[in-house]
Amino acid sequence: MSLFNVEVMKAEFKNIWSSWLLEISIFIPLFSCLIYNPHLFGIFPYEDVGIAIQEMITARTISVFHSALTFMIVICSAVSAISFARDYEKGLLQTLFSLPLSRTEIFLSKMLSIVLVSSIIVSISLTITLILDFYFAVSYLLKPILIGFLMAFAPLFFYFSLSAFIALIIRKTVASTVISIVLSYMLQALPPALSDINYYMPDKIPIFILCKLLGYRSTPSFHSGYGLPSTLLANAPSIELLLILLVIYSIGMMTVTYTYFIKKMELAE
Repeated sequence: MSLFNVEVMKAEFKNIWSSWLLEISIFIPLFSCLIYNPHLFGIFPYEDVGIAIQEMITARTISVFHSALTFMIVICSAVSAISFARDYEKGLLQTLFSLPLSRTEIFLSKMLSIVLVSSIIVSISLTITLILDFYFAVSYLLKPILIGFLMAFAPLFFYFSLSAFIALIIRKTVASTVISIVLSYMLQALPPALSDINYYMPDKIPIFILCKLLGYRSTPSFHSGYGLPSTLLANAPSIELLLILLVIYSIGMMTVTYTYFIKKMELAE
């Protein structure tokens, strides 16, 4: 028995992404990254000239990654809720359950088709923005782009699982989508002043990990659009603890949703 079913993934992609939603999902994160680009429509400020290119790339990576991930978490949450709730309301889940497919294949195929596309969109926004900014130093861009792509997976897994769980409980498309969007926004909207809490939020942990992996340090002469104070970075937990927390968040929430879908999900009211 395979873990994923290609046909289910194709159908999921066709139902969810092959419409205006895919174009909007690509445009909004990319536009938000470009519109706040301090260097795209002008030359580097004089005081920035002396800063190493690698440091500027790192600072810009943090800014773009945060902006793109913020939008994609909301979009991923909405799409996840729609995928499960709408399929239930339209009877598509009943059809899938009647086919020679395991519930594991159905769940994981849905998950991969949503989370993978969302992560790719984050990566596209990051890649295009960095190339436009640093076309003269493309060789330095592979590492931040690859790490950014990998760091996007875990929080998107978490919010996919959370929204899918909400949809499986409520089973109403509109209500599930609205609640998922509001909840994903509220979890991300904690003020930076609550630093102790921000360290442990599923959407903030990848930012701190990215900072540590890329060696980012806040500098007063370069404003990246996402200024992490040096004191906030200095007091952040170790990268090992952050990685453990990220795994616990993503795997833990996915396990709860998966277990409910496999063992508790009933089609008949």
